Amino acid sequence: MCGIAGFLGRVSRDQLNDCVVRMANTLAHRGPNDSGVWIDENQGVALSHRRLSILDLSSSGHQPMISHSSRYVISFNGEIYNHHELRALCPNFSWRGSSDTETIVALFDLFGIDKTFLLLRGMFSLAVWDKQNKSLILARDPLGEKPLYYSAVKKNGENFFIFASELKAILAHDHFLPEIDTNALGSYFRYGNFGSDITIYKNVKKLLPGHYLTINQNDFNIKIEEYYSVKNQIASSPYLNSFDSASNSLDELINQTVRDQMISDVPIGSFLSGGVDSSLITAVMQSNSTSKIKSFSIGFEEAEFNEAPEAKKIASYLGTDHTELYVSSKEAMSVIPKLSSIYDEPFADSSSIPTYLVSQLAKTKVTVALSGDGGDELFGGYNRYIFVEKFWSKLKYLPLHLRKIVSFLILNTPHHKRNLILEKFFTNKNLKHLSEKIHKAAFVLDSEDLKDLYLKLIGYWHKNENPLLVSNINSHISLSKDLSMLANVDDTSQMMFWDMINYLPDDILVKVDRASMSLGLEARSPYLDQRIVKFALNLPLQFKIQKQNGVYETKKILRSVLSKYIPLSLINKPKSGFAIPINNWIRGPLKDWAEDLLSESKLQRESHLNPQVIRRKWAEHLTGKKDWGPQLWAVLMFEMWLENHEKKKITFSS
Repeated sequence: MCGIAGFLGRVSRDQLNDCVVRMANTLAHRGPNDSGVWIDENQGVALSHRRLSILDLSSSGHQPMISHSSRYVISFNGEIYNHHELRALCPNFSWRGSSDTETIVALFDLFGIDKTFLLLRGMFSLAVWDKQNKSLILARDPLGEKPLYYSAVKKNGENFFIFASELKAILAHDHFLPEIDTNALGSYFRYGNFGSDITIYKNVKKLLPGHYLTINQNDFNIKIEEYYSVKNQIASSPYLNSFDSASNSLDELINQTVRDQMISDVPIGSFLSGGVDSSLITAVMQSNSTSKIKSFSIGFEEAEFNEAPEAKKIASYLGTDHTELYVSSKEAMSVIPKLSSIYDEPFADSSSIPTYLVSQLAKTKVTVALSGDGGDELFGGYNRYIFVEKFWSKLKYLPLHLRKIVSFLILNTPHHKRNLILEKFFTNKNLKHLSEKIHKAAFVLDSEDLKDLYLKLIGYWHKNENPLLVSNINSHISLSKDLSMLANVDDTSQMMFWDMINYLPDDILVKVDRASMSLGLEARSPYLDQRIVKFALNLPLQFKIQKQNGVYETKKILRSVLSKYIPLSLINKPKSGFAIPINNWIRGPLKDWAEDLLSESKLQRESHLNPQVIRRKWAEHLTGKKDWGPQLWAVLMFEMWLENHEKKKITFSS
């Protein structure tokens, strides 16, 4: 895994070199083993590369790399798992080494760039300079595992096109002036991240997964095309095989994929949380290895969030070389000051903290770690899918006006009165938990349709509680691809599809990539192999989520495959989703830090946040009557990021 950066623009050779080297140096954490620069002063193009050596550790894997024909120059970040197979398409080729980068440029020479993208199976972001057409091509892998940002700017009448693996490298360019996009802030506060192609900066975009961009040196015209679509992987006819047949086929697919992703010239291990997804990946790794697989997990003092005991039991059963680390709240919170630098823009998913910690632990022994990411989206693991199956499937048939009335009454009943009412009908001692559930249900009860419901379920802040003065809480995610006419696509499957094209690339994969790569660790996600994705998308929903004796079981087919490797009794604790006790932390050990960032003076400094709304939430949270941890964490991450970046003289868009 690596870091790439570069730009197009007419400047002197020294300026080209100095600027692109400075950009690359900001990505040293992504590639600590080697660095390289390629420059063409006449064409005004500069490419740079920071290398984390995984395959072919020799100098023959050095980048940027020039193709045998000398037409293409590539800077590549990622892993192509089928590159050995693809070399068979290049008969009589004189290979210099064994890197997948050399395989890619050889395919460019033989088949052209467009066709080559369709052949690659793996995770990647890349930049290619085509000397013949005098054009720069950027591309990103089908599911968005690897990041790629770009910006087109104009300085003193000259055009510049800048790209990089991370935003910090773009900020290092001489002619880039950062300006916060206040409209994008609406997306951040609603979802906790920056969705679609937007970023925190007004003049920087993300290249979307499965897309490639071409920019011509002569006119700087940008053309973006899609070469892979998740929607197009869904067949027009239903899956007709039996559950047992599907389970066996999935087992075989996972084994093939894990074997492919275990290929490495450096030590490799697995993240083991104790849940279904990571346990299955670890089990398959161990079954395909003649030595003990290294597995890693972390634990917390708070029992509700501690999955380490389950992970240890599974590791013991499988016989892995297991390492676990119990982290105190103080140790976990020591990660917080690093977050704004790791993510370059506000990022409100608090599970970034344990993700960083388990990556840090794994890095002590391995350079590559396989994870279970993607299993929830593909096989129905999130609670919101259960909500759709259990409640929305019935509620949606009730008249909207009636649902709005009930929602209004619940939401406008004072907290203490709601508890008094509940006490009359329920003997459950945990009334606070029940009250919160009712409050959340009321919040989504007035959803107009499935899209409206989805946006509410994945949201942090919402339209009726806007923490911003400068922007509305906007939707910057893709919900336009309607699947209602396709086979096997019910409401729950539609929601899973939306997660695949939104939540997965904008949150989960961002979290894992930045946390792991900040430590020079490569994380691989076998479930996101294109073959498994296509297979999973075409399975009937009942193979993923099944109701038995009034209880919904998630990821049924994954559990079926897992049962071939370990007793399912070892997977007996509800998954906490790699969560941390953020609600309690910001009331307790983080209270002073939070109070400082949430002070009225801090919130008013740029006139972009609404102190009244935020301070009210903070006061309610401190009393313990309500839990506003995720909403307040989003504000805290923004405020911390803003403090750390003020020295860069960032302005706000009008």
